[in-house]
Amino acid sequence: MDLELVLNRYSERFDNRLVHYLETKLSDEEPQIFYEAIRHVPLIGGKRIRPILATLCCDALGGYPEDAMQWGLGVELIHNSSLIHDDIIDGDTKRRNVPTVHEKYGIPLAITVGDALLSEAFNILSTLPEFRMEHHGIDVVKELIVSIAIAAKDLYFGEALDLSFMNRFDVTIDEYMVMIEKKTAALHWLAARGGAILGGGNAKEIEELSKFGRDFGVMFQIKDDLLGIVGKEELLGKTVGIDIKGRKRTLYIVHALQNAQDEYREVLKHLLMGDPRPGDVKMAKIILDHTGSIRYCENKLEEIKRRAKSHLKILPESDAKDVLLEMADWSVTREK
Repeated sequence: MDLELVLNRYSERFDNRLVHYLETKLSDEEPQIFYEAIRHVPLIGGKRIRPILATLCCDALGGYPEDAMQWGLGVELIHNSSLIHDDIIDGDTKRRNVPTVHEKYGIPLAITVGDALLSEAFNILSTLPEFRMEHHGIDVVKELIVSIAIAAKDLYFGEALDLSFMNRFDVTIDEYMVMIEKKTAALHWLAARGGAILGGGNAKEIEELSKFGRDFGVMFQIKDDLLGIVGKEELLGKTVGIDIKGRKRTLYIVHALQNAQDEYREVLKHLLMGDPRPGDVKMAKIILDHTGSIRYCENKLEEIKRRAKSHLKILPESDAKDVLLEMADWSVTREK
């Protein structure tokens, strides 16, 4: 299977739906600049992993993928809302090489746009096609609404945890894992869960696919962090080592701070406290190699991948299941 080709096809289908929704549901009203700003982040692209997860989980349970594609649209809008707010918090001026919303339109409008995109996710529920309102005794719409509420709460709690880590050097691996399970993986959990609900899954199937989505999101974040330090710049399109320069707590940094010798730990603290100097990133890589932190992350990815795949055992054999299994492998081996 050429997974990249399969994912690109799903992504193109979703992008067509996203463009149609933004141009028909979120346009032609005043003030025009507000609707222009709403469309800014969703239209600059992305891997569209969350709607793809939703579609595949629905399909794997014998549901109608188009229903889940619409659900994925709502999840993607929540994701874009969080990106806008993240960019404000982090002070980032570029996303995918274009100005961030707050950089282009100002912070007040960006905050309003982020809030609007979140609320729009609930509006998406009213646009879902006709389907059975109950599966296996599960009230579908109620479960979808409750799932959004849970994911949103986790997302904001995870963001608050991440902010609280910025000035700490004693963050534990367990604390870090809780943070990314909530801040990053909450929306992967939501996408997979909604897809399973719309696919007619029973309570056990919904729970297992939700766990797969969560584990996939965790793997994706850890791999992103690894690529940020050991990836190829020509593939990533960004400077390797940028996370260290941004003072971010990543799994390899947390592991190194816990396991480095005192003199190395002090060097890492210095790197994370202020403006980086020439050679700081190179020194950090030497320390990470010495502490085995990169290897630790790679081993952690393999551990989570095995667990993620185990959640898919509940599914019958299908092309959709095969793609989900391939995606679990890809989340660990991808190069960009």
